[in-house]
Amino acid sequence: MEKPLHILVFRFSSLGDVALSVPVILTVLNQNPGVSIDYVTPKFMHDLFPEHPRLMFIDFDKKSKHKGVFGLLNLLQSLDLKKYDVIVDLHEVLRTKVLATASILKGKKVVSINKDRKSRKELIEGTSITPLKHTTEKYADTFRKLGLKVDLSHELQNILFKSSKKSENIGVAPFARHKGKMYPIAKLKNVVEEISQQYPIIIFADKVELNSILDWKEIKNVTFCSGKNLEEELQIMSELRLMITMDSANMHLASLVGIPVISIWGVTHPNAGFLGYGQKMNSVIQDEDCDWRPTSIYGNKLGPEDNPTGFKSISPDQIIQKVNEILR
Repeated sequence: MEKPLHILVFRFSSLGDVALSVPVILTVLNQNPGVSIDYVTPKFMHDLFPEHPRLMFIDFDKKSKHKGVFGLLNLLQSLDLKKYDVIVDLHEVLRTKVLATASILKGKKVVSINKDRKSRKELIEGTSITPLKHTTEKYADTFRKLGLKVDLSHELQNILFKSSKKSENIGVAPFARHKGKMYPIAKLKNVVEEISQQYPIIIFADKVELNSILDWKEIKNVTFCSGKNLEEELQIMSELRLMITMDSANMHLASLVGIPVISIWGVTHPNAGFLGYGQKMNSVIQDEDCDWRPTSIYGNKLGPEDNPTGFKSISPDQIIQKVNEILR
């Protein structure tokens, strides 16, 4: 029997990054029967993972209990480090580095993700066009440092639900965290108006985001998914036929429930390693001739004044054509 290994994992944000860790964590557990994992992440993200007998969660409350330096000390004191064989840092930011250092001082082995910041910088500066390793493989490499087997399938499948009823609905998620990742709302409305003539549409947006697209309620065959908790939203996504998203968390959520995604990319680029798990490059829509992309890894920096978001040459017809191509 394989020697038991109890691992404590840190990954605090963001929603899309934690979603990308899901297939990796499950693969580690399924391919290494002696391993058990306690995952420290915000409580609402626990619903990203299916139940597993060797996977437990510890809530990270960055807004209150674990806020700031004293909050991190509070978290550290609440963790019974003695019961863990190794600490895995999948985040590698200041907060987790503090926790990792404290763990080392307590005699614990720590392994951290290699974000390969040098290659990221070269991609952004245009000195290299080599696609970066996919984020899931970087997560997997972190566990491989421990001698564990982690062979990712990179297949699109419903990881969260054993079965989901299927519908003709197409999901559309118009929003992203940064302006440079959002296809112009007026143009996307044209897409929705066109495809809603053939297929029912579900718009995924929170209550604040809905205020900027209230006129979409006038479009026939369109409904809205808002005010749901994460588990409810994922269940609705799992019943879709297709999802249209930006480079956003919704791309990763749809990937977790096995839904093919047409992803529209602006100032970011799939070469940075953040394409949805199991998604295909032939479902990516981007300006292939825009040689200044990406401006950053996360989309928080705009491009030149004449095309600040990188969407200028992407027409609604191009998106509609891709929808019809995939659904055929």
